[in-house]
Amino acid sequence: MISKIYHFISDKKIPTLASAIAFHFIMNGGSFLFLFIILSGLFSNSFQEIILKTFEDGKLKDLIMYFFDYQNNISYSILLVITSLYSASSLYYHLIGIVEYITESTYPISISKRIISIGITILYLIGLNIFTLVATELIVLLNYFFVVLSFLLILLIFILTTYFIQVISLHTYKIKDVYLGILFTTGYFILFSIGFGIYLKLFSNFKIVYGILSFFIILFFYIYIVCIGVLLGINLNHLNIKKKKLSKNIIEEVKE
Repeated sequence: MISKIYHFISDKKIPTLASAIAFHFIMNGGSFLFLFIILSGLFSNSFQEIILKTFEDGKLKDLIMYFFDYQNNISYSILLVITSLYSASSLYYHLIGIVEYITESTYPISISKRIISIGITILYLIGLNIFTLVATELIVLLNYFFVVLSFLLILLIFILTTYFIQVISLHTYKIKDVYLGILFTTGYFILFSIGFGIYLKLFSNFKIVYGILSFFIILFFYIYIVCIGVLLGINLNHLNIKKKKLSKNIIEEVKE
């Protein structure tokens, strides 16, 4: 089993593909966050308050506060929103191509993949805003459990995002076809996050070596490793779906 996993990772160039996703996430994440803040500003500021509470006082918190204030007060143009949406959709646009490569299949819908990616990005932005709005309001009301609820919020967002990616990428809306990959990726995410957190506490001298760049280096590495888990989960579900289709075809041939 370990040998098969190793050969799959090396043959499909999973590390290279994961680094490509991480790169696009870093490059296009700002556009997605920009659009997210525009929408969140229409509903409530609770989410912004929750985010600011999670950071200790310092330059990073000041930078985030400035970013929120700047984005909330800027006058948005249609062109700025359109270009930001195009940029934000690039992440899923490239993910579609990567999934096609891993699963050795072609996306069946004839409409442009870019249009599909933009539509999916819009739906995800709206859904994420509604979810975080309800969740952060709950956290504000139950502030005694702030840390636990914040962790659960992050975990639920990750699980829903993973489900969303699995369903749209593999063209199946049956939970029984994607739950194995979701469980694997979620477990992978939890174990790696805990281990990575412990590692950072034990070896917290990144700032001495890299200075302010340490934040971006750590963030990129974290996203890169998580992306590997997402791709492995997609492949696990792909193999499961393929196996079920093969078994179904064999049963039908025997009946005939």
